[in-house]
Amino acid sequence: MDRQWDGVVLKPERASKPERSLGARLLDLVWPRAGWVRTSKYFAYKLGRASGTSRYVATGFAAGVALSFTPFLGAHLALALLLALALRGSLVAAFVGTFVGNPWTYPFIWVASYQIGAVVLPGEQSAHPEYLRTLVNFVTAVTTLDGHRFAERVWPTFFPMLVGGLVMALLAGVVSFWLAKFAIEKWQASRRARIANGKQRGSSAE
Repeated sequence: MDRQWDGVVLKPERASKPERSLGARLLDLVWPRAGWVRTSKYFAYKLGRASGTSRYVATGFAAGVALSFTPFLGAHLALALLLALALRGSLVAAFVGTFVGNPWTYPFIWVASYQIGAVVLPGEQSAHPEYLRTLVNFVTAVTTLDGHRFAERVWPTFFPMLVGGLVMALLAGVVSFWLAKFAIEKWQASRRARIANGKQRGSSAE
């Protein structure tokens, strides 16, 4: 019920939502509150509803997917948006595409990218690189601008991951482009058919 004060109707105060802890927000990255199935359906819906032609949307999505296979952790979204702009693709679709890289897929991507890079590059690579330690050193080197740490403790693992990641990015980008283009065209055709059927029913009812 609205309250009144001096002739002025006052709207009831809404209870402020309690601020979620850092641990709860980090947990959302691993397991969203809506669940992965509903979250995936939401992103698929956003991708289908993105405005533009199927090629435009699929190009943006492929850019996001491709950048997810690179070891530039923390910069995937910014790089995906820049790539989408360069390729004249959808920025919304690029944002959706970056979610291919997530805490569940990163371990597989890192191992695969390093192994591919080790095959492509000449010379001997470490059989058991320490990915987590490399990640910690990478963050420390970047935040402190420590070039020596980066060269000594990051580059030997980072470079093979970069080379292998680019190979995977190219393949994933091409495959995701054609899959997304096919799915979006099918979804758009189905949507046009539903709209046409709705108009036909409306006209027949008159």
